Amino acid sequence: MTAVRPDALPDYVRLAAELSDFDTDRVLDRLTFSAADKRSDWRLLRSRSAVLMAMLVLCTALLCAGLLRRADRINTAAMDTHAATASVAAATLGEPRGAEASLPPLVRLQTESRRLARTRSEGNPDSIPVARDITPDLIALLTAWPQDFPTRAQQIDIRGDAVTIRGAVRDTGDFERLKLALGAEMAGFEPPTGSANKAREGYTFNLVMRVLPQSPSPASSLADRGTP
Repeated sequence: MTAVRPDALPDYVRLAAELSDFDTDRVLDRLTFSAADKRSDWRLLRSRSAVLMAMLVLCTALLCAGLLRRADRINTAAMDTHAATASVAAATLGEPRGAEASLPPLVRLQTESRRLARTRSEGNPDSIPVARDITPDLIALLTAWPQDFPTRAQQIDIRGDAVTIRGAVRDTGDFERLKLALGAEMAGFEPPTGSANKAREGYTFNLVMRVLPQSPSPASSLADRGTP
């Protein structure tokens, strides 16, 4: 292996060596390097670069995996919410008939709401019975429905001043939790009443929630009595 040795020192280095009584030959020997040393330095540099690149690739892969996992969780939660909403809407509307059989439950719910609105707006309002808008009650029920334990609504009937819910739960404890959750969140309704019965798997329940009676305002009471 051929070694490369400098044949001279710069003037300022040589002058400093002479003033300090250093042996210039020893200084030149220390500056001697070979091609093997150069290759060793390059190998060390390449290995360090490879380690840094591997760490960068690993960090990027972990970051991408975390983002994909989070996006999958968000997508799963959105799909579960959509499926639960569609299930409640289907239970409210009942079995589809005719052309409505091919429509999704949420589309059928929107169609029914528009049909009711059109019925109220057409013709003589005094001759057409105006049905109570159940959309706010249904939205309130969907919002109040608990998600922290499994329940299944099999039928929801909103008529007049009452909401009737039939469904299934795991046990009577979940039934009581469902009653408490709906009673706490459904404003404008009396606390739900009903019962749960043992079924082949779990319990089936029947709940009824009635709209709170509106107390007459003082103005209407005076109008009923008549002014003196």
